[in-house]
Amino acid sequence: MIGLNPPTAVLRVESEKFIDPLRIIPPWKDMIPNHATGHCMANFNQSKLGIALDLAGPGARDVAMRLVDWADVVIESFVPGTAEKYGLDYRSLRDRKPDLVMLSSCMRGQTGPERGYTGFGMQGAALAGFVAVTGWADRMPVGPFAAYSDFIAPRYSLAALGAALYHRSETGRETHDQHFRGGQPQHLQHLRRRFARNREDRGYAVRRKPPIASREQDPPRAKRGHIQAAP
Repeated sequence: MIGLNPPTAVLRVESEKFIDPLRIIPPWKDMIPNHATGHCMANFNQSKLGIALDLAGPGARDVAMRLVDWADVVIESFVPGTAEKYGLDYRSLRDRKPDLVMLSSCMRGQTGPERGYTGFGMQGAALAGFVAVTGWADRMPVGPFAAYSDFIAPRYSLAALGAALYHRSETGRETHDQHFRGGQPQHLQHLRRRFARNREDRGYAVRRKPPIASREQDPPRAKRGHIQAAP
């Protein structure tokens, strides 16, 4: 919801077949469980329009394409390969609308051996190494509050989209931002260094061999016509 309040018009496409978990989190209006009246869903999606669309159903892709015609930006967070299955991948949409800006966000990266894995933010936090640097040496790791990637991914997305729209306005060329929620390791790097320096004094539990995903990496670099939001 960052930066997406009016005058920007945002339309969120959902499925009633696979309910967004936010819809079942209390509290609800009048304290009666109802997937349409949850506070969390209303708070995270305030000022947005919404539509339920079964992309596997007849005529659904035609409706989706009409929405693409209307939109300046398309954001999808399917497991890689799902958008292609529905004919809603970047190449298909670019053929219909050449100046489209599109952002793809997923949990385990758009490419690589784990691209097809689903996941949740707490798993991402563990893979990124946050669980390994929280807690005390004589106790179990505790991890960060809630699904940490859910809170940092929108910041990456907003920066990438802003850069993509600027790129299009300056060059007239479209852009596809491939965003990986594994951007958590980027946030972890400076914390790992600080905790490693102070672990003896402060008692933090820091593993000697951090998860593979938390190894230090070079900052993502922008390529011509493509902006990489996170590795």
